[in-house]
Amino acid sequence: MKLVPTRPVTILSVRHGERWFPFLFRHTDGSLLMYIGHGHDRNFAPHHRLRSLDGGRTWLEEQENVPRPAWCHSFSDGELLEVDAYGFQDPKAPDTFVYYGAWSFPSEPQRKTVRGTLRVRNPSSSLTPLNKLLQAYPTHPWWPLYNGLHRKAELRGDEVLIGGPNFGSGIEHEGHLLVAGYATHKDDAATGAHSAFCYASSDRGRTWEEWGLVGRGTKETGEGFNEATIVALKNGQLYQVLRSGKSLYHSWSSDGGKTWTQPEVLRLVDSDYQPRMAWPVCKVLEDGTLVLVFGRPGKHMVFDPSGTGKQWQGRLDLHAWELDTQALMGVPTELQLHGPTEQGVRYWDSADYLACVPIGPREMLVCYDVQGYYENWNSLPVSGVRMVRVRLED
Repeated sequence: MKLVPTRPVTILSVRHGERWFPFLFRHTDGSLLMYIGHGHDRNFAPHHRLRSLDGGRTWLEEQENVPRPAWCHSFSDGELLEVDAYGFQDPKAPDTFVYYGAWSFPSEPQRKTVRGTLRVRNPSSSLTPLNKLLQAYPTHPWWPLYNGLHRKAELRGDEVLIGGPNFGSGIEHEGHLLVAGYATHKDDAATGAHSAFCYASSDRGRTWEEWGLVGRGTKETGEGFNEATIVALKNGQLYQVLRSGKSLYHSWSSDGGKTWTQPEVLRLVDSDYQPRMAWPVCKVLEDGTLVLVFGRPGKHMVFDPSGTGKQWQGRLDLHAWELDTQALMGVPTELQLHGPTEQGVRYWDSADYLACVPIGPREMLVCYDVQGYYENWNSLPVSGVRMVRVRLED
C-alpha cells in the first residue's frame, strides 16, 4: 500500500495580508468547514470560516461564530459546536475557565445560531495574566466575556487570568464528548512545560471536566506534551498522538480516556525517519486504517493499515511534492518554498500545520498554508491555502 497524491491546487490566496493555519472539518451534512487565521501569527489573531458544498472545489465565506475557533464538532442531528481558543478564569470558581462557544445548524440557515459560553473545570491548569500576552492583537472581541465574569467594565491586565486547555481534536465515545487538550500544569508554571489531558462533556459541550492526564510535561521533551489528536481505534481503545519539542509521541487508553499509557516516541516501521513535531492530525478510514499528517519541518503523511497505532509506515513527503509542482510550473529554485520552518522562516514559507479530512473510503483532502508563494514562473507572491487529494492505493 502507498499514499498517492494529486497535484496540489490553490484554493485561497491574497496578494496583501496573510492566511495561516487552515483547520478542516467534515460536517454531518457532508459539507466541509475550513477555519483560517488572517493576520500575523500572534495571540488573539482573528479567524474566519469557509464552507464547501462540493467536496472542496469551491468555497463560500461565512460569518464566524466565535472570534478564534480552536475546534468544532458535528453531532449526528446536524448541530455544530464551535469552541474558541481562549479560556478566562471565573473569579467565583477559580478552577473553572470560561470560553466563547456557539451551537448552530449550518445547513439550516433559518435556525438561529446560539452564541454563548462553555465552562471547563481544569483544576490542574496554571494561570497566565492577560498583560503577559498583550504583545499581540487587540483583545476587544473578548472584553464582554472577561468583563462579565468580573462584573465590571474596567480591568487591569493582571486581573484577567487566562488558563484552561488549548482544545485540539475530539470525538464522541460511550455517551461523552471527549477532547484532547493541553495546558501548563499548575505545578510546572516555573518551567512552562505543557501537559496533555483528556476532557469530557455530557451536555453537548456546555460544561467540561478534566477527565484524564495523558502525559505530564517535562523540559526533557523540549516543550512537554501539547498539540494532540484523538481517535477511537477499531479495537475499542482510544489513541492520541502528541506534539513535543523533539518528536511525536503517542498513547493509548482502554477505559474511555480516564487513564493513558505513558507516552512513547512514535516511530515508523519501514524507515529511520523520526516524525516530528507540530500539529499531528489523525483520522480513521472506513476499514479502520489510520492516516496521520504532521509538519515542521516539512509536510508529511503516513498510514497504519493495522489500525492500532503501532504500524506507521509509507511516509509521503508533501513538501518535496510541492517543490516538484513548483518546478513543473517553472518557478525558479530560489523562489520556491524553502524550509525547514522550525528555524523560524515560516513567515515567508509555511506554518507547516496540516489539515486532513477523509472524503471517501481511501481518499483524503490535505491542506496547508503558504507564505510568499509563487504558483508559476509568471506569478506574484501570495499568502494562501493549498489543497491536495491523497489516495491510499494497494
